[in-house]
Amino acid sequence: MKNCRLLFEKNNNSKIEYKFKNKLKLKNKCFIYEIKVGDVFNGDHIYEIISVVNYVKNFYRQKIPIVIYLGEFEFYDKLVYIILESIVYYLNKIEHHHIEVHFKANHNIWTEGIRYSPLVNSNTLVDKYMYDLNMNHFRKYIPNNYDRKKEFISDLFHDIYCFLVNNSVEEATSEQLSEALIELVGNASEHGNSECILDIDITATSYGKENDDGVYYGMNAVVLNYSSTLFYEPLKNKLNNEENLSGRYENVLKAKEYHMNHQHDNYCENDFYTISSFQHKISGSTEKDETGGTGLTRLLESLEDNSDTHLCYMLSGRRILFFDKKTMVHSDNNYVGFNQNGDYFSSIPDNEVFSTIKTYFPGVAYNLNYAIKKE
Repeated sequence: MKNCRLLFEKNNNSKIEYKFKNKLKLKNKCFIYEIKVGDVFNGDHIYEIISVVNYVKNFYRQKIPIVIYLGEFEFYDKLVYIILESIVYYLNKIEHHHIEVHFKANHNIWTEGIRYSPLVNSNTLVDKYMYDLNMNHFRKYIPNNYDRKKEFISDLFHDIYCFLVNNSVEEATSEQLSEALIELVGNASEHGNSECILDIDITATSYGKENDDGVYYGMNAVVLNYSSTLFYEPLKNKLNNEENLSGRYENVLKAKEYHMNHQHDNYCENDFYTISSFQHKISGSTEKDETGGTGLTRLLESLEDNSDTHLCYMLSGRRILFFDKKTMVHSDNNYVGFNQNGDYFSSIPDNEVFSTIKTYFPGVAYNLNYAIKKE
């Protein structure tokens, strides 16, 4: 995951980094840093860790080891601790800059996967970051190898499917979720031109739903890739540079006219390209016309059928797109407006669909929560 360096480069702010100077303590040839997290560790704490590392890297020639104490807390969601894993792995394995992160993490049904994280046992960091498999946890590193892409994706589908079926997930549901996840992996490697991490956990804890007698388990998944390409950019480049676009692409350009006239502080042109990339048979790839662009549609279908939508979202740059069942209504011609009107052409997304965060994420990451029944 060499592209993880972009996480440090894109969040390099010397003014902010300098304010952490007085909290750094040099002891036994190590920098000691303490963060008072409170109850929940979130993206702001990731930003602080990145800033501390950048300060040490920018002001000291030697790679002085860094030890960070976080205390006891609960992770905000699965993606937060997966990003923390990648930071620790990248610094130790790729840059050979020793860093330790000490904490005690409580968990809920959406963050139960922290129990299998290599962060819990630093001795397993190198091996378990790339691959891990047990009854409740599946982790795989997917290289950016175009020569074997089809073969790798096919094998990955089989691996995910078997993992889910072995957890007594219904075969039809296992197939649907496997297809959605491999499409995200394939999309990340194709458009981002980079490697990818897929992490899935199925909770040992069951829970009930209101007005439902069924017993459900949480399935939490993260798909993450670091890249200089943000999610919306391939489609933006295609629509702005290609000529003779027709069919559904022509419809997207028509919708753009309305959306550009209704921008506001929390909705801009790049957000339009983001939601347009999720439309059926729309792809940012220059090699695909209306025969492609179905992968993200499969994701939305899997979320509509199985998600809890507790914290289902996509992160790219500083923008988050939330997947909420109330706003993922399909129109008769299979367009999604990301609004409760179900209207892509003459309504912009509801205001709560997009959000901005402090940390710049280079690439694309998905945090997905599913509620599944076991056979």
